[in-house]
Amino acid sequence: MSDMSEATVVPHYGDDGRSGTYQASGLPDRAQVAWVAATEGEVITSPVLAGGTLLVADVAATLYAFDAATGELRWSHTYRDDEGGEDEEFEPGDFVTQLPIAVWNDLVFVGVSGLDYEFDDSLHVHELKTGQVVRTMRGQWHPTVAGDLLLLSGDGVRALDLPDLSPRWRSTKLHGWLDAAPAVSADGTAFAARGLEANRTSGGVDAFDVRTGKAAFDRVVDVAIGQDGEQAALVQCAHAVLGDGLVWLPVAWGGDDEAVRSGGGVVGLDPRTGERRAHHLLHGSWLAGTVAVAGGVLYYADEEGDGEPPILGRAVSALDIATGRSLWRFPLKGQAAGAPVVASGVVYVATYSGEVVALDAATGEPRWALALDTKIENRYDLDDPDGEAVYDETGLVVLPADGMLYVRTSGGVVALR
Repeated sequence: MSDMSEATVVPHYGDDGRSGTYQASGLPDRAQVAWVAATEGEVITSPVLAGGTLLVADVAATLYAFDAATGELRWSHTYRDDEGGEDEEFEPGDFVTQLPIAVWNDLVFVGVSGLDYEFDDSLHVHELKTGQVVRTMRGQWHPTVAGDLLLLSGDGVRALDLPDLSPRWRSTKLHGWLDAAPAVSADGTAFAARGLEANRTSGGVDAFDVRTGKAAFDRVVDVAIGQDGEQAALVQCAHAVLGDGLVWLPVAWGGDDEAVRSGGGVVGLDPRTGERRAHHLLHGSWLAGTVAVAGGVLYYADEEGDGEPPILGRAVSALDIATGRSLWRFPLKGQAAGAPVVASGVVYVATYSGEVVALDAATGEPRWALALDTKIENRYDLDDPDGEAVYDETGLVVLPADGMLYVRTSGGVVALR
């Protein structure tokens, strides 16, 4: 399809296990703005780094390919123009859609759905080098690359062989997934968090073999706390994380025991059976997104309050997995816009006000902080959530690379060097 050499693709959240840990140098000592690239609408979807190209999608239904070193626009594609129907301008502040992005070698896969225009839901396949659309598939699909397979979740799950997109398997039993990339283990087991919707799915996780679609287990998470024993817990809308031999899921929990404060937390499941092996509960506070796992430590951002959406954070913390002991807690000036990420011994997190903070992963001591001249927004800042059907997670905010950080914002993307 293209003569472009294979691009090195940085997986979502650092690796196939979505651990939030990146094999990149990042910016451990200092940061300054290298370039700013503007987009038509707010960027709420996780950006993707593929070789020297940074792929960014905005809520105006446009995909952008920027030069990762300079910010120069290489190409863009606006999906709301594809069928030529309505020539309607996008107004700032409008919410249109999240566009999940996956990349395999020189192919870019984008799931397009929920447009406010006359447009059928579809999967678009682009050439990475030119942006040319080489194929489309009708349907509401969230793409994930797992080795040489393309997983498409939506109305059930499909697996297609790459690069020819020939069908490998299809399952209607696997459904109700969160619109997020599953975590995939080295042995090919995938762990997909489920969304929340009455009479369809009550959260939890599906585990299955990516090569065959055969289910390993499905699990609704419960947590034992308080004098009354089991308390109800729902998995929050964030992807599963593989780390330190367990599958980690953020939860919100509560019960009838007035002596027990409801709150959030994280549970660790056995990757073979789905049985709970660990849990850490926050009394009266909730996680911002999911956790990052590195070197036997859980890193998370949380906020105190009533837990109503949007779920925000006011501090970053580190927890020793083996002992359950808190290692450090760093208060934030603003509310965390998403989960922290880790690269080369440094934890990065950004706030809604646009401040990026770098912390020493071992001690929590600040390395540096930089206030951007823009804010950061998420899905539920732009569009009221449907309380009966929640399938969206907060997109990655800070993307570490070698000698760079990329931060999605309400106005586009900011690159730090």
